[in-house]
Amino acid sequence: MNEGMPTQKEFGEVIEFEDGFQIKRLGTKDDIVAQATLAESPVFQNCYFLADVMVYKPEDQGKGFASQLMAAAEKKSRDSGKPIVLNDGTDLEREKQNAQSVGFYERRPGWTRVVRSDGSMTSYVIYGSQDPELIRNILERDNLLNKSAKESERE
Repeated sequence: MNEGMPTQKEFGEVIEFEDGFQIKRLGTKDDIVAQATLAESPVFQNCYFLADVMVYKPEDQGKGFASQLMAAAEKKSRDSGKPIVLNDGTDLEREKQNAQSVGFYERRPGWTRVVRSDGSMTSYVIYGSQDPELIRNILERDNLLNKSAKESERE
């Protein structure tokens, strides 16, 4: 890839399925290039959990497919009135969130990082409602998981 040339944006057909979305490359029969899981959160009430936003091939990254997935998830959130929680901390995967991917979400309008009372950032990013009860539940879960991780380190 020529580093001096801008990446050509490409758009695909958004396919919604029960627990998320896929992007099929336009003009192809079944070339799925990207996918995201959007399901009812198993931890937080009345909201979605967004996971596994991925563009399969490196050569397809940076072409706008992930942004298309995000736009579809955000529309579903707005239409349903349910916020989205990214990285709900139900498993160890929450620690795999890297700064680049979190930055991708935070740059999108409507996404905000949940901040602890001491001003430090959690790994949770939410879209939509800033409901105080949801934020409190996220912070309680974050605190519980951090305590559990510290206890595991001592053992």
